[in-house]
Amino acid sequence: MDNKSKVAVTVAINTLLDRWGLTASEKTAILGFASDADLDDFINSPSTLNFSPPLEQRLSLILNIHAELRLIFSNPMNVYGFMTMINNSSPFLGKKPIELASQSLEGLNAVYKAISFIGR
Repeated sequence: MDNKSKVAVTVAINTLLDRWGLTASEKTAILGFASDADLDDFINSPSTLNFSPPLEQRLSLILNIHAELRLIFSNPMNVYGFMTMINNSSPFLGKKPIELASQSLEGLNAVYKAISFIGR
């Protein structure tokens, strides 16, 4: 990924995560970073970062989750609030989707699969 693309993706992802209402710690976790300092580097210096395959996969899943939510819901409160709303459906079982998505890449993928299933 070239530097211009890194900056564009970083801006889009950070804007989306802000609209989802995520805290810095939640952003750090969903992106798979080790610390909030890594998140700061991602936001403030994306062109200097190595976008590893796991990070690129996470970025893709986040954008795909958003795309699915936009297809499912017409209400912006649902599109942007879904990730932080308690959900009783499987696999969330009374938790917020962000809680599962923040656990691991597998958790993020499970959230994507669950949301895309809802949209069918």
